[in-house]
Amino acid sequence: MSDLQNDTKDASDDKKQREHELQTFLRQDLVEIESEYERIYSRSTEDPGTAGDEGEENWKALLEQWLPNSYKVVTKGRIIGVDGKASPQVDVIVLRPSYPERLLNKKLYLVHGVAAVFECKTTVTAKHIREATETAAKISALSGPRTGTPYRELTSPPLYGLLAHSHSWKKEGSTPRENIDEYLTEGQQQAKHPRDLINVVCVADLAIWELGIMPYMGGIYSGVEWRGQNNLYGLPEEGGALTMYQRWHEDSGQPEANPLAVLIAMLFQRLGWEDPELRPLADYFRLAGLQGASQAMTHPWPLFDVYTPDLAAQLQAGALVNGSAWNEWTMYLP
Repeated sequence: MSDLQNDTKDASDDKKQREHELQTFLRQDLVEIESEYERIYSRSTEDPGTAGDEGEENWKALLEQWLPNSYKVVTKGRIIGVDGKASPQVDVIVLRPSYPERLLNKKLYLVHGVAAVFECKTTVTAKHIREATETAAKISALSGPRTGTPYRELTSPPLYGLLAHSHSWKKEGSTPRENIDEYLTEGQQQAKHPRDLINVVCVADLAIWELGIMPYMGGIYSGVEWRGQNNLYGLPEEGGALTMYQRWHEDSGQPEANPLAVLIAMLFQRLGWEDPELRPLADYFRLAGLQGASQAMTHPWPLFDVYTPDLAAQLQAGALVNGSAWNEWTMYLP
């Protein structure tokens, strides 16, 4: 083999192995978050309040650096619905580009002007996760239900999530990922509707859990086999929706995902459903592999428990489309 052929082969191998720059930048962010945790934790017993505030500022800075400048990120406030009811205080709030300048410094934020809401913890515990699943339903109620498409009826902006630097399950033999799996499964079982579920839990030094939805599983898509399959999915004969929390799994055969990379990709993807300006970058992050491999814990939702009658009938008639990005009738929703 000639020197030129060797050089070409080496260059090709380097290209295959080279890490995408986006992954490099987000790995740098992950190192910074982990370093900040060590610094904050070392003084947390002296002043837990300040430690919590510093943790929130870390997440605020990360979101500001990745989201477009038109999205304002604020800390410490409540979300207010059109009926005047307000949420509990939340830690970090991402405002839509259209949010009125006059109201930016007011600590009651109009729900339809809010893109995302996050609770932030330096060291997350079981109590934090359970409280967050309860707050998710309260914030969803402020926005209220929507109708017309599977996407609109199954989701209720703003996006709501829990962000943490680290976790409390560090004794030998502890199973932190499995613990969080369990708490999120409890949340799915206790929720009254998919739109009430927490959208994301990100623990920077552990993993990230993302909510995904299959709008309809039923006979129109499974044919004669559905009569047995419906029991497998825990659905009635008329079918229904499935929700799932997805995370990287040890048996996936894929490299462990950077939780921050998956978080940023997910955030653009979810916000892109409400803001088409974000969709080109959301597609880029997905195609660049930021989302990572995952396995899921599913939960069934009977058809007529989650949809209006007209929409349920359309789904039973085969209205979903396969492989169509940004279509509110697609077979999989983030």
